[in-house]
Amino acid sequence: MRRALAVGALSLLVLVPLASGCGSTAPTPTVASVDFTPKATLEVTDAGPLTVDIAAGGTDLASGSVLLVTNTGTSEHRLVGTVDTTQVFDTGTMEAGDETTIVIVPDGELKIADLNSDREVTVSVTSSKRQ
Repeated sequence: MRRALAVGALSLLVLVPLASGCGSTAPTPTVASVDFTPKATLEVTDAGPLTVDIAAGGTDLASGSVLLVTNTGTSEHRLVGTVDTTQVFDTGTMEAGDETTIVIVPDGELKIADLNSDREVTVSVTSSKRQ
């Protein structure tokens, strides 16, 4: 009799948690909405100057803006961005047709250099302007 009670109690300990989990669903975590719509674009070609086209016009890019970089050339390109002497991004080697997005965070003069062609462009990044 004691053995039957012990087995019955053990069965309840195992089955009750399983049964209670079957019908319920765990709450879905909420995540803040993130907007990766590019505020500026940079098309890297095999020749000519590097230029950053800012969607809203002007010459300044707001801190936190997304920059879409596309390699429209036929050769590899690798871009690095620095503010003062601090490197803030590196695209790695981009094959022809590759693209990547970069979130520009630090304020200051952002120098973007193509390591494969020694071309560069400088863009002002400021937190005073939100795009």
